[in-house]
Amino acid sequence: MTDMSTLAGQAAHYAEVRARLMNPPPRIASTTAPITPSPVYGYAPITLTGSPSWEKIVELVALRFSFTPHELLGSSQFREITAARHYAMYLVYTHCQPLSLEGLGKLFNRAVNVADYAVRKHRAPSEVVRPPALKWKGIKAEVARKHGITLKEMASPQRKRNIVLARQEAFYRLKTETAMSFPEIGRRMGGLDHTTVLYGYRRHAALLAKVGA
Repeated sequence: MTDMSTLAGQAAHYAEVRARLMNPPPRIASTTAPITPSPVYGYAPITLTGSPSWEKIVELVALRFSFTPHELLGSSQFREITAARHYAMYLVYTHCQPLSLEGLGKLFNRAVNVADYAVRKHRAPSEVVRPPALKWKGIKAEVARKHGITLKEMASPQRKRNIVLARQEAFYRLKTETAMSFPEIGRRMGGLDHTTVLYGYRRHAALLAKVGA
């Protein structure tokens, strides 16, 4: 033991301390596999086996994030609850097929655009397939089916809310998922002016941002 009663002893002691600080012992490698964080607040992802019911998935997500199933299915817009709710919606959609986005929205008492946002938010990049420009007809047909309208109604001047929302979503998807310009989208959507397309694109983008807030 170093004698701290003398200056020489104190100097030797501090030299030992500095040596330990400058040359720490090597860390022992952990034998535990690293945990991949989920998209929600860095928590480990929930691994589901078999064919769990949607109620069971909601229960598991609620337990993981220290909420109740009632809170996830409720109307709270608390940021952490919203994030956990979106994660639960994604898990339900991917593990309880066949299930449409409309059906998912009804389970969680949410609009179809909220369900769509939740699923898109948590999809891995490898799951997202961007269609080529020539698939614009498929995008229009998919949006029309999602909102329960016809392609003719989508291209019409009707101002019913569901038709307007479908039209704006089509603008947004055609712009983000293809190489089409706003004027070209307008031509493909019934001869609309590019400013109309731009306005609808921005409205849907704002709606997605609001849903994710």
